[in-house]
Amino acid sequence: MVGGPRPLDFAAVDARNPMLWDAMFLRFEGATYALDNIEVGRGGYVVPFGVACDGVGGTTELVANGAFSTGTSVVFESGNHAPGHIGATVFGLGTGSWQGVPLPLDALLGTSGCTLYTDAAVLSPSITSPAGVLS
Repeated sequence: MVGGPRPLDFAAVDARNPMLWDAMFLRFEGATYALDNIEVGRGGYVVPFGVACDGVGGTTELVANGAFSTGTSVVFESGNHAPGHIGATVFGLGTGSWQGVPLPLDALLGTSGCTLYTDAAVLSPSITSPAGVLS
């Protein structure tokens, strides 16, 4: 190549942008794993799906903090809730049905405008903090 190789540029609209390459590549180092521009995983085992509920402070968001490895703890927090209220975080293993009822399921546990997308394998009740965080 005359002048040597050109540097990669993720903002480019030509072959310098590897996201536009039509070829097979494997990349399995770091926190995100990809196969031919198709993301197949992240550093943990949590995959968000569905639509979040509306909270008093905006759209609710579930955040997982931890190493996601054997022998470590992971703390889940959900924000934008009303402070000092009883709430529950639901963890599931499947998305087909819950107690014989097909999923998704609307209006569960006294919610309004919320949808259950996973079976309730683990139900973790708690009281929201003064900042409206459920953990």
